[in-house]
This record gives sequence, C-alpha cells and structure tokens, in this order.
Amino acid sequence: MADNTQVSAPGTGADVLRTEDIGGGIKLAVSKIYLGAHGADNGPVTTSNPFPVTGPSGPIDGVDITSPSPAMPSGGAGIRGWLSAIWTKLNATIAVSGTFWQATQPVSAAALPLPTGAATSANQCAPGTAGAPSANVQSVQGVASMTPLKVDGSGATQPVSGSVSVSNFPGTQAVSGSVSVSNLPGTQPVSGSVSVSNFPGTQPVSGTVSVGNFPSTQTVVLSDAAATTGSITALDSGTATVTNADGQSITSGTPTAGSSVRATISGATTARIEVTAHSGSLFNGTILFERSVDGSIFEGTTATEPGGASAPVSSDAFTGVASTRFYTVDVAGFTGVGARCSAFTSGQLDVRIQPGSGPVHVALPGGAPPIRGTMTDHSGTIATGGSAQQAVAANPNRNFLLVANPPNATGNLWVNFTTTATQAEPSIGLQPGQGLTLSKWVSTEAVSVIASDTSHPFVCKDG
Repeated sequence: MADNTQVSAPGTGADVLRTEDIGGGIKLAVSKIYLGAHGADNGPVTTSNPFPVTGPSGPIDGVDITSPSPAMPSGGAGIRGWLSAIWTKLNATIAVSGTFWQATQPVSAAALPLPTGAATSANQCAPGTAGAPSANVQSVQGVASMTPLKVDGSGATQPVSGSVSVSNFPGTQAVSGSVSVSNLPGTQPVSGSVSVSNFPGTQPVSGTVSVGNFPSTQTVVLSDAAATTGSITALDSGTATVTNADGQSITSGTPTAGSSVRATISGATTARIEVTAHSGSLFNGTILFERSVDGSIFEGTTATEPGGASAPVSSDAFTGVASTRFYTVDVAGFTGVGARCSAFTSGQLDVRIQPGSGPVHVALPGGAPPIRGTMTDHSGTIATGGSAQQAVAANPNRNFLLVANPPNATGNLWVNFTTTATQAEPSIGLQPGQGLTLSKWVSTEAVSVIASDTSHPFVCKDG
C-alpha cells in the first residue's frame, strides 16, 4: 500500500488526503496544527509562532511575589521575570546579614579532655634548680653547676645496627673476657705470631694447609686401627686352595663358620696375631696364616713369633695347648689378613688380630741376632781369557759371600763353587752389573770364576 488517500466524489474531481500507511490495511491521517479563531488562519505552530496556553482568564503565568521585600527586580515580570531574577542573584555576590558571635570567644579549660586536675595550678610545673630532680619539672635540666646536658651519647651505651666504619681506631685492639662474633667468615687470615691459650691442643683441619715455618722434618704419630677378634671351633671345608706356578697357595671362597678369623685393614704395615686356647678348653688343631689384596682371594703367607726361636712359619699346630702364642705378619700393601683352621680335632682357639703401622720384625733362623764382622776383599781380574781361576779359597768360618760382575765389564762373568767354573751352566752367569750375595745360607767352598776376555774384572768379598 502507498501513503496518502484519494477521495472521489460523484461528478467532481478527486481530492487527496495526506495519510501514512502503517500496514495491515491501516492508514493514519497526517495533520498539522494551525492557529486562529473560527474562519481565521493564523499560520501553523512553529518556534516563532508558539501554541498559546491560557486559563479561564488569560495566560497561566503564576503570581509575582511582592513580599517579603524586595519585590520583583525592575525590568522583569511573570515566570520568566522571576527566573531571570534568580539567575542574576545566583551569578553575583550575595550579601549576608544577621546576628553573629563576638570577635573574642570564651574558652573553658575545665571542659577540655585533659587528665583530672590538669586545669588547676596544683599540677603546674614549678621553677627548679639545675641538677636537682623534680617530679613536676617538665623541661630538660643539665647537671649541677649548669654543666650542659650530654647529647653525644657518651653518657650511656648506644645500640648500633648496620655497618659502622671507624677510621681512627688503632690496628690492634685489646680484648678481655669472652668475645662472640657471629658474622665473621669461618676462616680468618692470620699473620705474625698468634698466642691462644684456651684452644684445645688438637684442631680439626680441612682442605689444603700451607705452613711455611714448620721444620723440614716432622714427627708423625699414627693411630692403629681397632683389633678384630673371633674364635676358631671348626675345620674349614668351605674354601678351595690351589698352588699356582710360582708355588703360592691361593684360597678362594667363603670359610666354614667358626673356622677362621679375618680382619680388614687399610694402611697398616704389620698385623699382630694373638691366639689363646679358650678358658677351660685345650685346643687340638692346626692354623695357617693368609693375607689378601682384594679382600676375597687370600694367599698363604708366613708369620714370625717375635722373640721366639723358630723361623717364619706358614702354619702352626696345637696339641692340647692352653697357653698364648703371638705372631707377626707383613701386611704392607694388603687389605686383609687372617688365621684359618686347616686341621681340627677339638677345643676352641680365641684369635685377636691387631693391625699396626710399625716396622716389620723378621726373626733370623734360630733367633740369632745379625752377624757382624769384617769382610776380606778377594777382587781381581781374569788372568787369561777363557780359563777359570780361583777367586777365593774355601773358608769353613764364612758367614757372608759376595761375587759380582762390575757394571763397566764388557762381558759375562761365570761363577761356580768347588768345581771349576765354565762359561755355561751349571755355572752361574752374571751380566755386567749383576752380583751374587749369600748371607742366611752361605757356601764355605772355594769360589771359581771365568770370563772370555783377559783382564776381565770381578768383585769377590767374604767374611
């Protein structure tokens, strides 16, 4: 549908009325408001031709206020006059009049929130003499004779926090009593001589310590490890022992319970082994001595009886023994040492193994002390190359013999005893720089030597 509506009258032209189609077959009439009395056209309502509003007796404009004075300002009338008058007043200075307090106001101290009696003269500060304490004196007083009040902190101990830098202190300060310092680093540099009388004799040291004023030779005291104890009451059947190509007895496996006592060692050079038949029990059996590098495979070794008359032994038999025996085993470079039962009949043997850091004491055969004496020199040269000659005659009292081929020799030297030496076995061949020494067991026979070159030197000494 379209806006506007055409109205047709019979026999006349068509009139068009302005309408607005709002849909649904409905049209709304569009009208304009015009002013004027009946039969008069005073024009449409516009901003310049407003719609008049009147009451029964004329335009509704309210009633002017004439009281209280002043009345409407001159130049205004009605509502617009009053509104413009109010705007003018609000946009200018407004005079204030009325009754006010006098310039000076009375104040009562008794009504103030003060302690009881504060408004009376009873608790007012009285004049005081300098240096004389007073309960009511509120001012700061100096000491007697008008000495100024100390304000530099010298009259008491002052707390200090943070870092304090003092430049005029001497480098060394005297300290008495106990000093506790919690913020110093654990290690302090020290120069010169330090005398500390209350330190314990032994101090723990960690890390690397460099001390330049120690004498070149120091006394070292080593502490021995704790002893290992145990008892032997059974025959060992749990291990396996083989003899290698060098004749060593090698034992592996775990010994039968109660058949051995073994000690783990570290840094020891000797081990003392004490064996005692258990109280009230005579031991019948044989023990052997062994040592280990890795703690699992043991080799048979010899032990000596310090002060005893026997030579080193690899085992020792007990037949109803009730006494105590002592042995010494060389364990330098080893980590384990022990005593193991290789034969058992009855009894109980208590064993104590004590590692030590002392020297190894080896008893000489028969327990004899070292033999001391003077050596006789039989050194010389080969008279004829390829021919044997006697270097030294037989000597039934000989305790020591040395035969050597000097390092500056150009060939081998051959040695034999009693029988004339040849340049082949069974004579003993010595290369330049090699020697033959006999001390524990010494041949008392004559010594024969031979070399391929004439004037070949040889060394021969006995005693």
